[in-house]
Amino acid sequence: MERDVEVLLDLESLSSGAKLALWGAGETGQEFSRRLGATRPDVTIVGFIDSYREGDWNGIPILKPAQIDTLGSDVLLIITSVFWSEIRKTLEASSSREYKILSNDLINQASHLSAYGSFYFDSGRRADLEARLSQITPHFRTVLDRDVLRKLFDLRVGQKEAEFFAYVDEL
Repeated sequence: MERDVEVLLDLESLSSGAKLALWGAGETGQEFSRRLGATRPDVTIVGFIDSYREGDWNGIPILKPAQIDTLGSDVLLIITSVFWSEIRKTLEASSSREYKILSNDLINQASHLSAYGSFYFDSGRRADLEARLSQITPHFRTVLDRDVLRKLFDLRVGQKEAEFFAYVDEL
């Protein structure tokens, strides 16, 4: 049975002195690690989990997925990869460890995507955004495509991260 999506929405919600393992040693995981070091020096990253990379990054060991159970029970696992859906399926099938998925906004901030602005749409500009959406919606061929666009738009304006991940995973 698939667990509910738990999303890490902000760095402030991490417990003081938390120990983390980050699944994803790529660009996003590395940048998230830097942000944590700069803003939450009380939080310790004990390792990265990665299917493809080996060794260590910046003194932090990179473990294989099969080594997850070697992490202490006090270590919070956070998926920091844009391939969160595949990773989630792997975790659901092979481990009972609790985990959180890095929010779209934090992924955005911890990657080159931040050059394009915030992940969220500004709800204060909803009328303008709705007008722009109505201009592009007719160019989508199917009702399903238009429905998906509408749903993703609403979830981004409403900043509904857990619903966003569940919806995308369902798609």
